[in-house]
Amino acid sequence: MTRIEAVIFDFDGTLAELHLDFGEMRAAIADLLIQYNLPSHEFEHFYLLEMIEAGEKRLADSAAKSGEAFRRDAMACIEQMEIQAAGRSNLFAGVKEMLKEIRNQSVLTGIITRNCHRAVQTVFPDYGNYVDGLISREMTQHVKPDPGHLTEILSLLNIPAQRCLMVGDHPIDVQIGKELGTYTAAVLTGTGKHEDLRHARPDFLLHNVLEIRQVIPLIRPSY
Repeated sequence: MTRIEAVIFDFDGTLAELHLDFGEMRAAIADLLIQYNLPSHEFEHFYLLEMIEAGEKRLADSAAKSGEAFRRDAMACIEQMEIQAAGRSNLFAGVKEMLKEIRNQSVLTGIITRNCHRAVQTVFPDYGNYVDGLISREMTQHVKPDPGHLTEILSLLNIPAQRCLMVGDHPIDVQIGKELGTYTAAVLTGTGKHEDLRHARPDFLLHNVLEIRQVIPLIRPSY
């Protein structure tokens, strides 16, 4: 029976070292909210990008230009921090060889990331030689945890979700895969805690992404 036809990877913490300080990034955006006269504590429950979006919407309710200015300042702030972190990062050892091996098995590969494209390029400038598609946050209107992020790359690769394996280091990577009906694998090399990842119930819980090579032959879709 035919094995899976595509493996989609998260980037930071999955394929590459994670040097982003999310606490520092959230603090910077909280300070910016205060500068725009918004109570930062009201946005604490959001993920970082969603925190920015919520602040923009709140400001736009009274003045559209204020909302646009806040978003521009906020995105410039986090992009600068992302690129600085990328300058200290590297792909995990063996990732390029793994990606090449997967493609040699006629399995497509892709990357979806909440990070900016410039940061990915800093760490992995020749990614086009190793993956069949990449969608960073500025390339989509549906950034994960919106499953539309994964939907878009599956459409780009022309692969049905049921023949895809989604791999990431955070429960949201497992979540979006399950929502669309992909196989899922979580790796313990990023921000996701073992207990949180286990609770997300991925099909495979792995120490690192290189173990994907052993997982692929185990997956046999039923149609």
